[in-house]
Amino acid sequence: MGSDIGGIEAGSAQAINALPEEALRNPTGFQRSFFSSELSTTPDLQRVVDATVLISEAPQSPGGSGVIIRYDGKKYLVTAAHVISTTARDDKIVRYFYRDSNGALQEKTLNREELLFFGPTAEGNGFQPADLVIIPFDGDNEGVEMSDLEMEIGRDADQVGAAIGFPFSFYPVWEKSTKPLISVGNMYKDSKDAVAPSERETIDRYVRLTGKEWQDLRVFYEGRIDMGNSGGPLVDGRGRVLAICNGTTHGGWLEDSGTYRFVDFRPVLRDIVQEAA
Repeated sequence: MGSDIGGIEAGSAQAINALPEEALRNPTGFQRSFFSSELSTTPDLQRVVDATVLISEAPQSPGGSGVIIRYDGKKYLVTAAHVISTTARDDKIVRYFYRDSNGALQEKTLNREELLFFGPTAEGNGFQPADLVIIPFDGDNEGVEMSDLEMEIGRDADQVGAAIGFPFSFYPVWEKSTKPLISVGNMYKDSKDAVAPSERETIDRYVRLTGKEWQDLRVFYEGRIDMGNSGGPLVDGRGRVLAICNGTTHGGWLEDSGTYRFVDFRPVLRDIVQEAA
């Protein structure tokens, strides 16, 4: 597997470069690489790095990613539902690891009874189904503020984005530091009409049963992603969190580049908070 500026080969434990600031303005030439978050010098991006968590059985083991979000005076852990389902095989306890305000690694256990939103059961609770999990977070990490809902993602692939997480194939790079890696690329929305037949069935059923309008939560990212990035945040060039990773659409997990699907969790978190108020 090749790489370009600042990149690494899968399975290599060698150090990688910091993300150049110009990559957040123009990702051309940087899209096939992962970059070290330890060497990040962009304050806005560093805040998201500090709020990114590893979801795994142990801190040195590959698993999934997540992010701690601040919204309406409270903090929440947001990740992908399939990360929780995969990590919890055979009824195992789901653990996640985060950095506290002093930079020390801390461990917490995900309490299933505290789930505010779980994608597979969301429709039964009157919420739009999505590959999301949202739970309260009360640990010593300030998290990152949820971006303004008025900030929209365009339908042209010319908006710069950065994906943060713990890529599976590159865990020898982050296993000692337990700090995520960063990739850059372009993000965009697709046409509301561009949905698979199975998704159309889900949309029609939800609208019919709830009488609510379907929200298009899909965000697409063209850049470098690997298994383990699932649940990790996607941010714009100013470090504002917009979505979390949930899968691949074109290319593959082990490809140098491809098109990957993310979920805009912001409307869901807003609706959950409003419902509980």
